[in-house]
Amino acid sequence: MGGIGGVPFVGKTGFMAFSNHVPDNGNVLILFGPHIAISESGELGKYLRQGQSKESTACGAVLAAYNSCCSGSLDFAFDESDMQQCWLRSSVAKAMPKIQAAEEPISALVHAAYESIKEEMMTIVNTDFGSGKLVLIGGVQINMPAPFEDHFQPLMFQVCNPQEKPTATNGTDLLQHFMHQPPAPRGWSEQCLDCDSRPLTRMENGNTSPTSTSEHLDTFAWLNWSPKPTTPCCNTLLRCFPGALPGTAVLRRMLVALEPLGFTPENTIYGQSICPDEINNEKGNLSSLMAEHWGECFPMGGIGGVPFVGKTGFMAFSHHVPDNGNVLILFGPHIAISESGELGKYLRQGQSKESTACGAVLAALNSCCAGNLFPFDESDMQQCWLRNSVTKAMPKIQAAEEPISALIHATYESIKEEMMTIVNTDFGSGKLVLIGGVQINMPAPFEDHFQPLMFQVCNPQEKPTATNGTDLLQYLICQPPVPRRWSEHCSDCDSRQMSSELKPERLDTFAWLNWSPKPSTPCCNTLLRCFPGALPGTATLRRMLVALEPLGFTPENTIYGQSICPDEINNEKGNLSSLMAEHWGECFPMGGIGGVPFVGKTGFMAFSNHVPDNGNVLILFGPHIAISESGELGKYLRQGQSKESTACGAVLAAYNSCCSGSLDFAFDESDMQQCWLRSSVAKAMPKIQAAEEPISALVHAAYESIKEEMMTIVNTDFGSGKLVLIGGVQINMPAPFEDHFQPLMFQVCNPQEKPTATNGTDLLQHFMHQPPAPRGWSEQCLDCDSRLLTRMENGNTSPTSTSEHLDTFAWLNWSPKPTTPCCNTLLRCFPGVLPGTAVLRRMLVALEPLGFTPENTIYGQSICPDEINNEKGNLSSLMAEHWGECFPMGGIGGVPFVGKTGFMAFSNHVPDNGNVLILFGPHIAISESGELGKYLRQGQSKESTACGAVLAAYNSCCSGSLDFAFDESDMQQCWLRNSVTKALPKIQAAEEPISALIHATYESIKEQMFTIVNTDFGSGKLVLIGGVQINMPAPFEDHFQPLMFQVASEDHATVDLLSQLKV
Repeated sequence: MGGIGGVPFVGKTGFMAFSNHVPDNGNVLILFGPHIAISESGELGKYLRQGQSKESTACGAVLAAYNSCCSGSLDFAFDESDMQQCWLRSSVAKAMPKIQAAEEPISALVHAAYESIKEEMMTIVNTDFGSGKLVLIGGVQINMPAPFEDHFQPLMFQVCNPQEKPTATNGTDLLQHFMHQPPAPRGWSEQCLDCDSRPLTRMENGNTSPTSTSEHLDTFAWLNWSPKPTTPCCNTLLRCFPGALPGTAVLRRMLVALEPLGFTPENTIYGQSICPDEINNEKGNLSSLMAEHWGECFPMGGIGGVPFVGKTGFMAFSHHVPDNGNVLILFGPHIAISESGELGKYLRQGQSKESTACGAVLAALNSCCAGNLFPFDESDMQQCWLRNSVTKAMPKIQAAEEPISALIHATYESIKEEMMTIVNTDFGSGKLVLIGGVQINMPAPFEDHFQPLMFQVCNPQEKPTATNGTDLLQYLICQPPVPRRWSEHCSDCDSRQMSSELKPERLDTFAWLNWSPKPSTPCCNTLLRCFPGALPGTATLRRMLVALEPLGFTPENTIYGQSICPDEINNEKGNLSSLMAEHWGECFPMGGIGGVPFVGKTGFMAFSNHVPDNGNVLILFGPHIAISESGELGKYLRQGQSKESTACGAVLAAYNSCCSGSLDFAFDESDMQQCWLRSSVAKAMPKIQAAEEPISALVHAAYESIKEEMMTIVNTDFGSGKLVLIGGVQINMPAPFEDHFQPLMFQVCNPQEKPTATNGTDLLQHFMHQPPAPRGWSEQCLDCDSRLLTRMENGNTSPTSTSEHLDTFAWLNWSPKPTTPCCNTLLRCFPGVLPGTAVLRRMLVALEPLGFTPENTIYGQSICPDEINNEKGNLSSLMAEHWGECFPMGGIGGVPFVGKTGFMAFSNHVPDNGNVLILFGPHIAISESGELGKYLRQGQSKESTACGAVLAAYNSCCSGSLDFAFDESDMQQCWLRNSVTKALPKIQAAEEPISALIHATYESIKEQMFTIVNTDFGSGKLVLIGGVQINMPAPFEDHFQPLMFQVASEDHATVDLLSQLKV
């Protein structure tokens, strides 16, 4: 809703459009306020931006208005191309006497700006949208210097009841929930609510640390990270796991210790040895926070958290380290605490009863307590290891006051001992960091906690031990360090050629991927008729990168802004705007209602001042329009609503207003943006009304107005970088299709060159499905030539050959171009292979009609822990992103070493009447030159092997001896060698031995999978998706060769869905 300065310039019409999107009987929540920076030296209004060498202003617009007022004249001429800055200057001018009289003028300025924003907000909002409530949260956002989080000074937290006029006093005031002590009088900005005499006295004395652990715990409880003191859950936490911290706190403190030592995500690879129980990987937990910060994770742990990948697994992992880089490992067992304080009990999402966590460790204990003898079981190796480990510690466990706490700490010691057996520092000149402890799964809504017991930095070529190296444990402790043997007392305590390849069958592929509606449907007919050349958002982004990356554009040297309508459907996950922001980084929103860049010249100046030194500015702009399932333009069924509403509401309201008769509209300061839209539409009414498709003509007229306004406000005066303008129409499609974008402009403007629609480099052909036609894009259909139309009329909507899909995949830069060495190897060795994105989309086409949802399905995968398999955009990460937390079942090579016990534990986590879905199989790389088994990892200068473990097993077998002694510290590699040994005659007789090797490994993995899985978990279904994951050279997506796609249940025959994944 906000423009420059944070003012809600969307106005009454914008709020009306927004509130019309509310779910039936739903609520509206708004955050508002200005922002101001504080520099490291304490100067208000100064901020050092990433990529810049000098501080710039923030908020630039408010400070520019203030400086303009200070320069003398307070009488400012209105400038339509800078409306928002005119409003700000006028607002600041009114408050100048009070500002200039204040001891802290900049502080007074930003609080005066807050009051003006609040007043404007109260003018435009209402509670007429239904029976729900309106929540207003106002305050000042304070941009802090790195590495600190931005802060917020809350000044208003008001819940307004339905049909009640919102005011600063009506409704329920919840401001005290933001306060550190009982509420003070309302004039917040005149008082400091937090700094009472005690902390002030301590600060004056130079004491800024907590006086006790309880001060931290009180704060964590106040933040709702931890349970409140004295509750049963908190009592158990403190008694059994002294020093435990919420995951967020552990990560922040870890960075405080490691960043000064030069550790960065670019020079550090991250692995973890934690139990694959999916509750350990939920968003916000330490393991997910670590992976989010450090990058892809190499999962070393099996059930219980034991590093069963062994010496071979660590060797493979450490070989992935960047040149001169570091290895960081998080390890340890986990245990739950229930709301009632019971150790080992956890209420999982979708279940009505508590289950055990960690199920494997507790099962081992129960087995030992029953007095059973344990024969070795190859299909349950990991549980056998756990039982033996627990057996050794039974006397100590049984003698402890808290046996479960003693059990989990004994397990930690066993895991640490195994970790020290398999790790080394032989991987280069970098350091090895070991962070060990106990992960504590807390009941909702609290964060999982972590009890740190080890934080060791081991120097290169130095044998890792519990005492060698630098001990950083004190960084994770809330009070002075305890003795080293903590765990002993803790139970107490990236064009011509391109156009020649382009084909008219793209839409078929897009429909096959379920991105676009099927040809000949009403929705598709409207899309093709009104918006020729429109592409799904994902395709738009991929083609944009094909054009920009060769020109040197990267997220690091480019800032991104967009001028699109604030309608929230434009920013939904998976839409072009969110994909752009996800790739390019933080977004500067320039658009008001309708997508018009109302931030104006001042807003663009402020935005472009944020560009990194010698960097670029990229802007996406244009209006949006919806197409309903029935093909009606301007209609959209929003989530939570039972009837279709309009989109874009503001543009259609302006059109309806013009159609009503009068084209002479009075200016309304509290609805400036809608006034501008009506005026713009009024000028185009003759052309719109004469069109065959008035709504299509309306949105294209809106695009021309937006483009004209954009060309008025932009410039290339920001430095030596380039300005990129991407304009078009965003088309909101009905579920389940992706929103589409009709690209109408893709211009790269050179520095110090006036931006126009013709100056610079025109890259629009990169978005086209065939060689570029004349500029009047919207008058022609660039895609639907006679062949495609003929096929559609005949009802043929599927591809004419497999190559039609593959050509599209190469056009999207997902797959290598046909005839290249890499593509030749891919097609020869892995027929039927698809990019990961295509596999997921086709899988959903098959499963969603059967009732599978992320809410009723738990997801596990048995793939090799090599971190390249989990890189963002690969199938495994796409699966986890869609289905939710993942239970990693696979060890090195992708074998499901979790065994029967691991599957039993996993399937016990299924929601009531829910389903289990498992992806499994080995992986193999293909290099750019087409060599199987070779991969160039990020940060490395030479190719390494993938899959290293499977290839090592093969090489070992080829070396002569096929008789291998069992090694308990390398169990998984022993299993792989034995498996490869059995298939060696067939492998060596094959034309492509490596391809034969990986397919033999797949068969072994599948056999093992069928040994351990069952459908005894309830009334839901078991889905098994097996195949070979192929690691492709950058910039291509990893591919997957589907070999199995089955749905089984206790009550129904197995359904084979493999055809759904076949081209």
